[in-house]
Amino acid sequence: MCADPEYDRAPKGCAGPSGSLRRAAFYDLQKEAGGGTVKRAHAELAGNEEALKRTLEELRAANQELKETQLQLIQAARLESVGALAAGVAHEVKNPLQTILMGLDYLVPNCPAGNETWRWS
Repeated sequence: MCADPEYDRAPKGCAGPSGSLRRAAFYDLQKEAGGGTVKRAHAELAGNEEALKRTLEELRAANQELKETQLQLIQAARLESVGALAAGVAHEVKNPLQTILMGLDYLVPNCPAGNETWRWS
């Protein structure tokens, strides 16, 4: 009897797991199972491999879509920052101009029409 339980079914006189006895034991096991077990296992492995390939492709597509969405979000954030900056600049420019316009609106009606002391430089 061999030390390995797989070789218990091998013919008597097994001296160890040599290549030819290992193959003989495997084929004996396959004959006992009718060969269907190995074929079913092979078919199941092939099906699992296809399922894994499909899942991998789906994950790659989802990853690519996430990358594109992330780039769009970054672009939207940049545009939002530019908009906020433009609004701030417009506000800072408008405040002094508004003060000047208010002063002119006050001065024009209160200035006499024929007064020569007033000159625009």
